[in-house]
Amino acid sequence: MAKANVEIKYLKDYPQYLSTCAQWSFETWGHYTPSRPLEDFILARQAYLNYNILPLTLIALDPQQKTVGMCSLTSTRGLLPQLTPWLAALYVVPAARNQGIGQLLEQATCQKASNLGFSQIYCFTSDSLIIPWYQKRNWQIMCTEQIHKHSATILVKKLV
Repeated sequence: MAKANVEIKYLKDYPQYLSTCAQWSFETWGHYTPSRPLEDFILARQAYLNYNILPLTLIALDPQQKTVGMCSLTSTRGLLPQLTPWLAALYVVPAARNQGIGQLLEQATCQKASNLGFSQIYCFTSDSLIIPWYQKRNWQIMCTEQIHKHSATILVKKLV
């Protein structure tokens, strides 16, 4: 795996990438909520322009200051409302994958959750092929739930 040459920054400092992040979410996960248009993803992403309150989004910037990935930290994900916070929308552009960018985003998001006083963090995926990636990073399978008529595996990670 190549070493990632990116900086992790807050989307709040780079609002010009808000539409890009919304587009990535729409293209990657929009099929789970097909009645939800791109404009809704753009409007919803505006709530993520924060530093120290949830929700917030971190982005990965390459040396040319172009965003190549994102990851969000949010208080809720539409299931198991008693659990918080959630790592959400971890995405790296295909051309930048397998360079450690996803891991940097995951680590930065977990660190932010820890800095905010949380002792554990949750995420879910409907893609069983990604579960080993999370498990390699100390996430544990917690349970399986239904969301948007799809099965989702809930994972938890203890923060140090």
